Amino acid sequence: KSGQTMAFMTLYDESGSLEAIVFPRLYETVSHILERGRIVMVTGRKDQEKPNTLLLDQLKEAQP
Repeated sequence: KSGQTMAFMTLYDESGSLEAIVFPRLYETVSHILERGRIVMVTGRKDQEKPNTLLLDQLKEAQP
């Protein structure tokens, strides 16, 4: 709506996949981490309108 950059991603683990949305404020701080195939840790809340979608609050690179 406001023309700010955001990201839409698909997250996978052994239990399946979820869609995730990275809103502009978070995107500004994590855009350098966002890369296909990179392992990340996320926290967020379930979208009430789209049950298979997370609205991300945090995203960080996973430590090996």
